[in-house]
Amino acid sequence: MSALCNIPAFCVSYCACKTLTLTCELSENISRFLYLSFLFISTLLAFILQNFGQPIVIHYFNNDFVICDENCKGEQIVYRISMSLTCFYICCMWFYCFQNKYWILKFFMFLFFIILSIYVPNNIINVYEKIVQYISVCFLLVNLLILIDFGYDFNSKLISYHSPCWKISNVTISIGLYVSMITMVCIMYESVIYGVIIIVTNFGVTLLSLSPFSEDGNLLTSSIICFQLSYFYVIGMHNHISNGFFTALSLTYNAYSTSKYDQKNNNEFLDLPLQIDEKNSVIIQKPKQHNIKKYVYYCFVLSLSSIYIPIILIGFKDPYYFIVFSQMFGYMLYVWVLIAQYVFPNRIFTKI
Repeated sequence: MSALCNIPAFCVSYCACKTLTLTCELSENISRFLYLSFLFISTLLAFILQNFGQPIVIHYFNNDFVICDENCKGEQIVYRISMSLTCFYICCMWFYCFQNKYWILKFFMFLFFIILSIYVPNNIINVYEKIVQYISVCFLLVNLLILIDFGYDFNSKLISYHSPCWKISNVTISIGLYVSMITMVCIMYESVIYGVIIIVTNFGVTLLSLSPFSEDGNLLTSSIICFQLSYFYVIGMHNHISNGFFTALSLTYNAYSTSKYDQKNNNEFLDLPLQIDEKNSVIIQKPKQHNIKKYVYYCFVLSLSSIYIPIILIGFKDPYYFIVFSQMFGYMLYVWVLIAQYVFPNRIFTKI
């Protein structure tokens, strides 16, 4: 080995191979937020290059070598970074056995997809641009499910205090969200008729959540969902960096709740009876299959959110169509959540 190490190329390749194959195993919680950090880094990078990016040209002797021309700035770079990050999360989802390992290798794989996206033909980017518009609506609906989960958890947390203060806090927050929703509709909505329809629909959904048809409905969750569904219009018509802020909050909550639920699920299995094999050795079985399911779901949400990056920074190309489409399905989704247990009383509904 010492003789071979005199060869610089071999030493470099050997060190690179050892670095990339380091296990670097981390805990479930840290791994969730590391996956999320790739999304934040990519969004920030896309925003900087969109506004300040320039073509990359290397000058040598009397020749110019163009590494990246118009693809490194403007809307082009946003779509390319979005596509590269989507491919990265799909690869992570596929190789689920390495979910908490090989972070150095994953970082270089992330860089590889970013660099490779620069050389993707423009016709493929044009097709991806159209796909983004429709898939982003799916992400908005998934994001709505995350907010529904947050609303129920937040309401349960307030109830657990067993104090009159939780009722005051519940009503105060709900009234504040409804007032904000009405103010936003009056200021941001260009069509008065459409704004009135949204306000009436929001209060109709709220009454449904408090009716006997909804066993688990509550005022706080309804106020959160009504505000978010009204905010869909702002996302489509008035592209602003606050869209990314609210998206980041929901994804952070998703990472936190997913890792917390995995830990809780693992603790439940510690109370199971121990199994003894033929050699009288104790065997503790862990819920690996459930962890894989949660991991795949989490990477799937992150892949949808990476597709959503161009909507945050650029916006919808045909906003009215996508706004009406997303709000209509959003209301249908929340109404189904409210009445599902009433329609199917003998079925047990569980969380993903």
